[in-house]
Amino acid sequence: MREIEDWQCKLDHRLIRLLDTHLSQCADAAAAVSVLLRFEGAADALRNLPCEVGTIAGDVATARVRLKDVPTLARAATIVFLELAG
Repeated sequence: MREIEDWQCKLDHRLIRLLDTHLSQCADAAAAVSVLLRFEGAADALRNLPCEVGTIAGDVATARVRLKDVPTLARAATIVFLELAG
């Protein structure tokens, strides 16, 4: 069984599975997914993260993120949780 990294605790199970599959198959690095993200702090800080932010409502936002950027996004201190949308 593999060790879970801290940033992976911020991902829902569907996103983890998709990410694992994507990385193991060396799929298209530009492949992107829609996510719901919960964050702390100012919403403006989301604009500096590796994703395209859509609608923001309170401490939840929609976004598009390349699968290769999910680990970087999850490591951001402002991100509380990432969930695969849909």
